[in-house]
Amino acid sequence: MYKKVTIVAIAFMLAMTSLSGDVFAARKRGFDVGSVVGGIVGGIGSGVVTNWIMNPKPRPDVVYVERPRVVERVVVERVVVKRYLTPWSAEWYQACAEKWDSFNARTGEWTAYNGQQHFCKIRVQ
Repeated sequence: MYKKVTIVAIAFMLAMTSLSGDVFAARKRGFDVGSVVGGIVGGIGSGVVTNWIMNPKPRPDVVYVERPRVVERVVVERVVVKRYLTPWSAEWYQACAEKWDSFNARTGEWTAYNGQQHFCKIRVQ
């Protein structure tokens, strides 16, 4: 606050100094355009400087950028073992015959509703 008051006081003194000498002398001898223009320019200049000092330009917004994270990926492969009954074994014949009515024991295939033939696979639980 002290800094702003000092700056305003200095700007006011500069403006008054530019006006003081010539204005009073101009009154005695008549109208002097130079002193009036000098006073106006000094006043505007000191006002601009005071405004510029008291109201500085705003700082740009600070933007925080996240650094890219490096993550190690561990690839875990899951091996799924599907266990089926051994084809052509007695258990396999029995399970396929129970599951599908259209099972052909000679070929090991069963007939789907669309007429396609599929090999019999029985999964062990």
